[in-house]
Amino acid sequence: MLLYPLFYLASIKDKGEREENQILMELMDKKYQHGPTYGARRMQKYLLKRYGYKVNLKRVRRLMKRWGLEYLHPKRLLFPWIRAIPTL
Repeated sequence: MLLYPLFYLASIKDKGEREENQILMELMDKKYQHGPTYGARRMQKYLLKRYGYKVNLKRVRRLMKRWGLEYLHPKRLLFPWIRAIPTL
């Protein structure tokens, strides 16, 4: 379930979330909106290379879980021989 960032950030500010976590959440959400194919490890590397944030993997996982961001991956192909059948 994805929440709208503005409503979510407003609720986080009320809870007293650290400013650095808010910034990281905004950056991760921006990347996730572009394409939800980044998991926690790849998101950690992205934050380091793009913005220079050296963030622990556990922290990235925790923030992604709190934000509701999930890695979307292609489903497993159940019948691989179907691809081999030529279409007319």
